Amino acid sequence: MEKRVKKTKDTIFKHIFEDKEIFLMFIKDFIDREWVREISVSDLTLMPSKYIGLRSGNLESDIVYKLKLKEKDAYIFIHLEHQGKVNHLMSFRFLEYMTRIWKRYIFENKKSSNGKEFKLPPIVPVLFYDGIEKWSADKEFSKKIENNELFKKYIPKYEYEIINLNNISFEKLEELNDVISFLMMIDKMREPKDFEKIIRLKEEYWEKIKEILKNENILEIVAECIESMLERINVPDEEINEMIEMLEKGKVNNMFTFAVNYDVQKVRREAQKEGLMSGMKEGIKKGIKEGIEKGKIEGIKEGIVDLLEIKFGESGMILFEKIRKIDNLQELEKIKNIIKKSITAEEVKEAVTRK
Repeated sequence: MEKRVKKTKDTIFKHIFEDKEIFLMFIKDFIDREWVREISVSDLTLMPSKYIGLRSGNLESDIVYKLKLKEKDAYIFIHLEHQGKVNHLMSFRFLEYMTRIWKRYIFENKKSSNGKEFKLPPIVPVLFYDGIEKWSADKEFSKKIENNELFKKYIPKYEYEIINLNNISFEKLEELNDVISFLMMIDKMREPKDFEKIIRLKEEYWEKIKEILKNENILEIVAECIESMLERINVPDEEINEMIEMLEKGKVNNMFTFAVNYDVQKVRREAQKEGLMSGMKEGIKKGIKEGIEKGKIEGIKEGIVDLLEIKFGESGMILFEKIRKIDNLQELEKIKNIIKKSITAEEVKEAVTRK
């Protein structure tokens, strides 16, 4: 498998929403407005990255679509915000974006723009927030103006839509059962233990996702999202590649067992550190080697415990009592791989008994 080029979250976000079908799915799932229900894919036109015309800012985190609504033009502007700190000037920032879009629209309709009948198109500003901190900024622009009640006649009156990933439960996403819900589940992965929630999804959900992933463009987008999420929780490149290969072969619901419930890279680093410290105390080369070996063995055993518990529950933990006695690093590696590939605890038991 050829080495993948690592992409930023903003780049992946842009790739996702440049797909018209996914974009439409997104707004229909999370913006409950009558006008949204009237839109079809053929009504959408993706605008160029530089359409807004701002010199500063991150173009990768902004998406603009022009749409036909009742034979008239309208725009939807989506901004991705995933920084840790809440931007309390977001309503002003959106107003600046909207003004830029209107200015561009006037320029494109130069001949008719000075006429009495000319009207500017509506613009729907949407914030997609997936940061960790609670979003506490005011959505209404007027609330950022001093003495807004006294001067309300002179203040633009608008607010932006917000789709806050923190407020959308796994249960809601499972209920939606479409590709955007799956991508948002992946985005919600903050630490290895979150894998449990995905592993427990119903079989009907996975069957629908498998069908959707037959679309090669969508498969590529999902692969990028999964790769980014795994890097975020410190899964090594080798295991990321294994999981992506499983995804591409259609084994989408099984691949998450590779990184379930523990930080692989952290375990390995701590195991190596523990082994090295133990060896240094002994003060001899042999001690260092043995210490490192012991640290690695303990790290692998911890990983095996977590895999057995998540995949097989109590019967998996009974199996570990036998595995616990094994202190051969190579044998433990083989057992770990067997657990990953096994569907039942009985398969693991047979393999361990043969050793």
